[in-house]
Amino acid sequence: MPTPAGSLNPKSVYDLCFLRIRPTIRKEVIKKQGLMMTRTILSMTTEKKPFTLEGFTIKQRSLLLDEIGELPEWFNKEEYISKYWKSFEKFLSENEGLKHEIDKIKNFSSTKPEIYKPILDQLYDITMNISSTWYTANMAEYLESDLPFELYDMYNISFLNRIRMLDVVRNSVNTLSTQIYLHRSNEIKMQSDINHFGSQFEHLMAARIAASDSEDLLRFYIKLKNAKNIDELFVVVPLTVKKLDMEKYRQYFKQYKESLTEITNLLTSHLHHKSMPAIAYPESEAIHGFQHDLSQFVSKYD
Repeated sequence: MPTPAGSLNPKSVYDLCFLRIRPTIRKEVIKKQGLMMTRTILSMTTEKKPFTLEGFTIKQRSLLLDEIGELPEWFNKEEYISKYWKSFEKFLSENEGLKHEIDKIKNFSSTKPEIYKPILDQLYDITMNISSTWYTANMAEYLESDLPFELYDMYNISFLNRIRMLDVVRNSVNTLSTQIYLHRSNEIKMQSDINHFGSQFEHLMAARIAASDSEDLLRFYIKLKNAKNIDELFVVVPLTVKKLDMEKYRQYFKQYKESLTEITNLLTSHLHHKSMPAIAYPESEAIHGFQHDLSQFVSKYD
């Protein structure tokens, strides 16, 4: 069984899409009733430098390896990166519509907000669709370990936060589009709307990246210390605290818990009027008990 990482956690896809959303206003010349008119509209810009999802993914994993520092003798960086990227290629091959939308973002330097909506919608649907598989893998990994149950509660909170994050971004972009339309005759107010969006969005993005990076670091460290070869990094294997440097483990756990609390509180404040999304839990008594414990843990944050 695959681990709850890799294709079940397309981190670079989320980060790439979120980080490339940069609203601005631009002038557009249109012809109306035979007359040429200039109007001010909302536009979404992207970085001018070219990018590839592969390059972005490899850079993220390389930074993670640098953060870990000393690696086992059996670990080969090139082999690991290659296998990790192949898991993403599998994910993209199973979601061709998403790959198409990512390519559209890559090929535009400035476009209307509508180009971002399909990719956000697809990411939301994909995340919901993989929830059953993700929870099954997460529970399997927990049952094979002696790690504290609190950690697996936290992993589940992170998964729910992925869905909440997509909700927040979609709602924020839609709200901004409406505000710009209502203030289309007042460029100062339009710019104020964009500045307000930007300040909130950047704060949220920084918290999201801190939470996802700290989760990846802790997950990978635990997995790395318990694996015997590269292949075991990509499947469920028994995990034990006995093989960990407890000082380093506590440090990574603390970072993850603090960043998770921050992003959860931020998302809750953005979506205070919405209920927790309905997740497709697998039909098993073990998972249902796990779901109950998770709901108790979630209540601490809401």
